[in-house]
Formats: sequence, structure tokens, C-alpha cells
Amino acid sequence: MREPLFDKFNLPAKFQQYGPGQKDSIDGTFEAFQRRDIVLGEHPTGSGKTLIAVMLPHMMGRRMVYTCTTKSLQRQFMTDFPDAVLLLGRSNYPCGRFLSRFPYITANDCPPLILLPDKERQNLNPAAAVDNLLYPRCVLDCPYMAAKTKALAAQIAVLNIQYLLPEANYAGRFTDLEYLVLDEIDMLENALLSFVEINLSTDMIAYLGLAPPEHKTKFESWQTWAVEASQVVEDRIAQLHHDTGPGLTDANLKNIRRLKTLEHLNGKLGYFLSHVNAYWIWENKQTREGEAWCFKPILVGPFGQQDVWRHASKVLGMSATILGFEQIVKNIGIPREDWEGYASPSFFPLENRRVMARPALCLDLKHYKENIVKLPGAIDQILSEHPEEKGIIHTVSYQTANYLQQHLGELQPENRGRLLFHTPQNRLDIIKQFKESTEARVLASPSIERGEDFPDDVCRFIVIAKLPHLYLGDPQVKRRLYGHRDGNAWYTQKTAAALVQMSGRGVRHTNDRCVTYVLDSTFSAWYAKNRGILPKWWADSLVWG
Repeated sequence: MREPLFDKFNLPAKFQQYGPGQKDSIDGTFEAFQRRDIVLGEHPTGSGKTLIAVMLPHMMGRRMVYTCTTKSLQRQFMTDFPDAVLLLGRSNYPCGRFLSRFPYITANDCPPLILLPDKERQNLNPAAAVDNLLYPRCVLDCPYMAAKTKALAAQIAVLNIQYLLPEANYAGRFTDLEYLVLDEIDMLENALLSFVEINLSTDMIAYLGLAPPEHKTKFESWQTWAVEASQVVEDRIAQLHHDTGPGLTDANLKNIRRLKTLEHLNGKLGYFLSHVNAYWIWENKQTREGEAWCFKPILVGPFGQQDVWRHASKVLGMSATILGFEQIVKNIGIPREDWEGYASPSFFPLENRRVMARPALCLDLKHYKENIVKLPGAIDQILSEHPEEKGIIHTVSYQTANYLQQHLGELQPENRGRLLFHTPQNRLDIIKQFKESTEARVLASPSIERGEDFPDDVCRFIVIAKLPHLYLGDPQVKRRLYGHRDGNAWYTQKTAAALVQMSGRGVRHTNDRCVTYVLDSTFSAWYAKNRGILPKWWADSLVWG
């Protein structure tokens, strides 16, 4: 018999009964919202946290904006709740004037208001407020604006967090939200960092003719540099306004795209000048094209209230890997007095989700060259134990994936043809090929830690080649780790979260099963030191071999 509330709230027919623990999680979260405006919910991978999030706005009588970290997760949400309204970024929609030229011309190529002919400016719809001066309402129907208008009025709108942050803080339409859900809340720190930081490509540095700050380690010198850079950018913007005529010719299109990039950069420079202090870093990256620069803060917590929490009256943050509420509250700047945490156990049978510690090699920087040669043999053994089953290999880096691909000849003949690899460009196509394959294929990837489900026969075993530590070659990571008292707790939390997420890609419901193998020989020492940060349900699944 179908749960009565599912009928009352008109949930899709696929939802008949609560899963194990879901009703308690919903009731516990609802009660927490009576006491606090921000609730953090930790729910094991595959436990159905999306349903928990969707039930709450119905119970509270509020409209919901649900944010994901990837477009694939947005579409996954839409598969479960097709009555929700999906909203993507502008470049995912055609321009209403040039439908046949999509995706070469997109809604993101809408010319700035100042470039429109006088007649067209006079014909703009006065009843619809311009949500951003760079993107005026078109006289013709705009597919993006139609989707946005629908999302703003929806009971449930599904957005990407990278879209929400600029929309809430600049365009100003997705603010004063009744109920905001931040899925993968432990990834919000990365999203905030991306939103705040300034990146200058080799091409942009050359185009603007910029020199680096005079004193690269002093933020006062960066402030002087930013003022001068902003003036250069404004001069270039004025010149592009002068040089760009009406219409979307190829020449004008190039200028319009450059103009919008410069307007975005100028806004970031203004933000930078308002917030830069001694807790920012300047990074000079060497790319194939030359120098690239990045300015970014070491801590993003100070930006949380201004850029996230003030935009909604109720916020639910969810993840399987919060792994310490106090630490994540500090990481993302939640007001200390305004949150409450709720953690759920796992109801999946232990025998269906075993994690096997099988020490075989150490792929840290110091031992990589001498140990990487052991990887093909370790993989070959596991593949031979699962000859008729599909699985995934978390290589953690493209370097390791490439090595494995180049040494397939070291595997037994029957295993060589089973492996699938991808590049950043064909990642989604290869994942789709793997999921749809009826053969015992194995996907080797450095980037399927989150955002992908591999239920049932799609994945019966998982291999984790090494502990997924953050890269210490990133100066921001290094300063965050060694320059702050909670640095080690922060760094350990990141590793633990990635480890739990990796092992959770395969078990997606109560009757599902998938075994995980951890090959890193440093895992036992790391676990002995840090076991307290891992969820009990995950630690209980460990088998030492």
C-alpha cells in the first residue's frame, strides 16, 4: 500500500513506501527546522536522501530550490522527480534569434544592452525586468529566460550550485529563497572558492598586457595591482563597445564574448579589492601556453554568510560525508548559533557492502615510481576474482590511469579487453558506454568519486588504487593544511570523505551488493590514526586481509 503522504504531495508513482530509516530522517530533520534555520543531514550513500529533501518543503508549505554539484546530478534528480523544473546555465540554451546555429550561438551570446540598436532597445518588454544588464530581454522569445521564469515560479527548481552563487549575488533573482537544499554540502567549500577566486589565463594576460604584482607575497602589492588592472580592463571594455556593431556576425560575436569575459573579470577584481587580505595567496601556474595567474583565499568560511546563508530562510545541507559537523561549519562559514546536525545510520546489510583492505602498493609521491609497476598485477588479480562481473577502478589521477592503460599487456589475456578509460573530453560518453554494456567491463577513472550511480549489475566491485589525499602541490591546500590549527583535521576530513564516496558508488539500495578493495598499503596506518572521523557504518564494513 502506498504511503498516504506520497499521494497527498503528488509524488511520482515509483515512490510507494519509505526506505529503511527514511521516515525517521524526515521527521528528525523537520523537528530540527522548528529550532534552527540551517540543518545539516548526514545520510549514507544510496540511502535516498533526495526523497528526504523533497518531502520537507511539502510538510513546511514552502517552495524549494534544490542545488546539485553537476549537471548529471541535476538530470538524475529530474529522472526521480519529473515534475520539478530544471534550470541550467545560459550556454545550455539556444538564442531565440538563431535557433539553427545552436550550440555555436547560445543564449549566453545575447549582446549587451548598450550594443542593441535604438529601435530594438525601445521594443524591449517593459513588463519584464532586466535581470542583468549584460543580458537584456530579447524582443523574441528567449529559451533561457522562459526556463528561468518557470524555475522562479516552481514548487521545486533544480539548479547547479555554480549557477546559484552568481545568480544570488549578482543577478539577484534567486535570493530570499523559502527553502534551499545544498546537496553534497561538503563540496560547498570548493564551490565558494571557485566563485571567489580570480583566474587569469595566458591569453587574457597577453590581451590585457598585464605585469604581475611588484611584490608577489604582499597583499598590499596585489591591491595596487588590482586597481591598475581594473583600469586596463575598463579601457578594453570601452574599446570593445566602440568596435562592436549590431548583429551577431562572427566578428561581433568574438567581441561580445570577450566583452562579457572582461565584465566578469572586472566584477571579480572589485570583489577582490573589497576582501583581499593576508589570508589570500597568489599562484603563478606554468601551462603549455605560458604563465597563468590565480588569486584565491586560503579560507572561504568568511564568505559563507554573505554569499550563501543570507539568501534563504531555511537551508538543508546534505551529504554522506559531512564527517564532523563542527569542522564543516567552520569550513563553510555557517553562523555558529544557527545550525543543527542530524546523522543517519546505514540500513544496508554489512555483507552487501564490504570494504576489503588489501595492501598491495604505495602510490604517494615518494614511492610512486617504484610502486606503480605493481598496479597492473594487483588489478589483474581482482579482475580474475570477478571474471563475469562489472566494476570500477578509482585511479585518483590521470597519470595512474594512463600508466595502467599503457601496461594492459601485463594483464592476463582475458582481462586486457575488459578495461575502459576516458579523457576529460569523452568522460560522459565512456561512462554511458560502461553503464549500458552487458559485458563484464571495468571502468578505470580518476573522476567518478561522486555524482554517478552504478547500481546492481552495473558495478559489483570497486578498486581504490590509493588514498585520495588532496594535492599538496596546490599552494592553497598547503597553506590551509600547515598554516591553521585545524589544518590537519580539515585535510583528513577531505581524504575520508573522498574514500567513503568512492566506496559508495556501487551499493545504491538495500538489496544491492558491491565489494570494495583498498590497495593502498598506507591505509592501515592512516585508519589507525583517523578512524574516529569515519562513519561507524563504514568502519563496520571493513575486512582486513
